[in-house]
Amino acid sequence: MISIEVLRSFRVFDYAVFDFVASYIVFYFLASPLSKLFFKVKIKITRKQWMYLVVPLSVVFHLWFGQRTHLIEQLFSLNSGYIEKIILIFMLFKGVRG
Repeated sequence: MISIEVLRSFRVFDYAVFDFVASYIVFYFLASPLSKLFFKVKIKITRKQWMYLVVPLSVVFHLWFGQRTHLIEQLFSLNSGYIEKIILIFMLFKGVRG
């Protein structure tokens, strides 16, 4: 049987592919109920916007629970991670606009 550590060993640029894929699959299925929940408080968020917000929300939750990941280290490094910062800002902008 395949363990979670084996799945997390597949990496692209030091990021575990399994983590990103699992997060996007979960949010794809949670987007509709979450959109309905937010619509009750007069906030309209589409599935596409939820998909853009996956990584910014994961950063918030990792910080909240004190998990130090490679992405968190890159985002808070002053001398590196410029591409990651630009991508995160772009995703946040696309997720909240509209």
